[in-house]
Amino acid sequence: MLSNDRTRVRNGADLAEQVADPRDTELAMETKRALRALAGLKARQRRVLTLWTAGYTYTEIAELTGSTYTWVNRYMSDGRAALRRSRDAA
Repeated sequence: MLSNDRTRVRNGADLAEQVADPRDTELAMETKRALRALAGLKARQRRVLTLWTAGYTYTEIAELTGSTYTWVNRYMSDGRAALRRSRDAA
């Protein structure tokens, strides 16, 4: 069985399948940075941004969180600013 594995590696067929696509690695790294940035937000900022990303309107987010529209706008603004600072610091 070992010689069969060596033959496949020499042929390059299985080796090419095992090597990660650089784009996948880059996407994974970007995703990890984004999750770290989100984790660094205050809980309300994170919740509001997550709901907005999921497609909810500011009014719907206000209803779901028990906040006013003005506070949702404030959490969104502050959260986006924090994410920009995190991005710029990296």
